[in-house]
Amino acid sequence: MAPARRRLDRVVVDPGPDDRLAGVVAGIRALRPGDTLAARRAGAEHDVDREAQVLLDDGFAVAERSIDTDDGPLPVQVVEPPGALSGTLVAFHGGGYVLCSPGTHALRFARMAQAARCRLLNVGYPLAPEHPFPAAVRAGVRAVERAAADGPVVLLGDSAGGGLVLSVALSLRDGLHGAPDPAGPAAVRVAGLVAISPWTDLTCSAPSLVERRSIDPFAHIDDLPAFAADYLRGGTEPTDPVASPLFADLAGLPPTLVQVGSTETMYDDAARWAERAAAAGVAVRLEEWEGMFHTWHGHVGELTGADLAVAAIGSFVRERLDAAR
Repeated sequence: MAPARRRLDRVVVDPGPDDRLAGVVAGIRALRPGDTLAARRAGAEHDVDREAQVLLDDGFAVAERSIDTDDGPLPVQVVEPPGALSGTLVAFHGGGYVLCSPGTHALRFARMAQAARCRLLNVGYPLAPEHPFPAAVRAGVRAVERAAADGPVVLLGDSAGGGLVLSVALSLRDGLHGAPDPAGPAAVRVAGLVAISPWTDLTCSAPSLVERRSIDPFAHIDDLPAFAADYLRGGTEPTDPVASPLFADLAGLPPTLVQVGSTETMYDDAARWAERAAAAGVAVRLEEWEGMFHTWHGHVGELTGADLAVAAIGSFVRERLDAAR
């Protein structure tokens, strides 16, 4: 029997005027990517120490640890916000599968965990091209398995990390890429998913990639076809349903929150995935944030839209963790 089609819960969120927005957008437009992958990686790490100090000053406990896997040690960052906590938010950073680290996204993800009153497991999955698909998915599966042993979990990621959240959830559902038998005693149950500006289509054919390029301040530093080629190195097709979750059978996934900015080139990747998921019977809320750009959450504490979006994520994560208890 085919799953019951759901009506997509689609809302437009207007965060209101913010005099700081123009300056933030101008700063993003002024960024210049490095000429080499090594230079781009170094540039992405430029603010890591400052953000780490903010967390420590605000009373967060931060520990660098590793998880033993068949593929070697998997680095993870464990963050505990101040106050009583229950459940775990397992997070995957963006960066086109080739850039960034837990440290580049620690502050934004920690604020989300704080809003949800839960712990954060910030995953340092292996990057391409050194570790092409499905290495990141296998690492994600192992991280979720470990976190779920301690209680309910919600998965979260932005951009490529948002796509990786969906890839990991599909692998757990189907017992792929090292996931346990979904019908067996070791099956992992995920309470919910949060996909922020998710990259779901590695064919890079979404109309918004062209139509919104002039208004997305991040567009000039994204090189999606090259990132996809690095990630899929080894012969994986860009339509592989785990690498590109837009093309997957999405039935049976947990309740999902998708947030996307109205000005971003990744708009269609988010909206089309949400529409297909709802059609497959998944409970999906798609939030379109007016005037917001790709992964604007990185400016939490600097933009009203980022603060409100982080709070909304916190509410969703807490609701899903409580439902799983």
